[in-house]
Amino acid sequence: MLNKLKKSLKGEKKMLKFNDDFNNTLGIEIELISKVDREELYSILESNGDSYTFTTRSYTHEVVSGWKVVTDSSLNISSSEERQGFKYGLEIVSPILNKETFGQTQIILDLLQGDSRFKVNVNCAVHVHFGAKNLPLDVLKGAIKNYVKHETAIKSTLPNSRRDRGYNQSMTIGMEVKDVRLQVQKLFGKINRANNHEALARTFRNHFQDVSLSSYFRQGTIEFRAHGGTLDFEKVNNWVVFLSNLFQAKNKLGNKSHSITARFGKVWEESKKHNFERTFFYLLNRNHEALEWFKSRAESVNREVS
Repeated sequence: MLNKLKKSLKGEKKMLKFNDDFNNTLGIEIELISKVDREELYSILESNGDSYTFTTRSYTHEVVSGWKVVTDSSLNISSSEERQGFKYGLEIVSPILNKETFGQTQIILDLLQGDSRFKVNVNCAVHVHFGAKNLPLDVLKGAIKNYVKHETAIKSTLPNSRRDRGYNQSMTIGMEVKDVRLQVQKLFGKINRANNHEALARTFRNHFQDVSLSSYFRQGTIEFRAHGGTLDFEKVNNWVVFLSNLFQAKNKLGNKSHSITARFGKVWEESKKHNFERTFFYLLNRNHEALEWFKSRAESVNREVS
């Protein structure tokens, strides 16, 4: 299942692999619109669950030991979608997972993707949480820095609807400076000044930024909010694997802001290709298959009309 090539009517799918030494916990939230209500979706998933467990029928935002289904009032449904029978905005929330149990997500998504009662629209998202409380502070800082300095390339693999909207705001939103290097310097300065996990969490407490620590005090996690809604496990898997590498990639910039200018110099400014390959090749351990997959993804979303 997980990490294997998979044949489908759309062709061969490539599931990227977690690194062997990735041992962090993670969680996932899948937003969708539905023709059936929360209770019925719960019943559908529960009756098909052979490798995962739903532990509560109650509406709750508490962390529970199994998967759960909650309503989501933020998911706007268009009049056209309403005429098609879509009435409910719902969210499927995982328990605390690891790389071995993450394959439960595929069972659920494969079930939903083949069912006309469920779909996603531009308001839907996939949110990913990683455990943060037990991470060394420099690792947590490094993950945020890696996202910040590669944000332009990362955004190029996502549709326009996910590039800077109300519920997923760019890390540089509200910044007066337009020069990317100055933006990075300013954000790195904020990260460097945090001398403990709580200070870092307060610095990135904006719940709607692409990388948010607003969930740190409640759940002990860091949340990545940029990915759009999808029921395609290939897209979800490869996004989550990419994010997992942000915690493991060596932060060559260290804590010295003056080295940013050298790293983000003329070549970086003038070459989107250079920037993209640095993001999806070097951050993914020089993985050529990963680079080709994200190239294809970027080409696909940039052909779409937002």
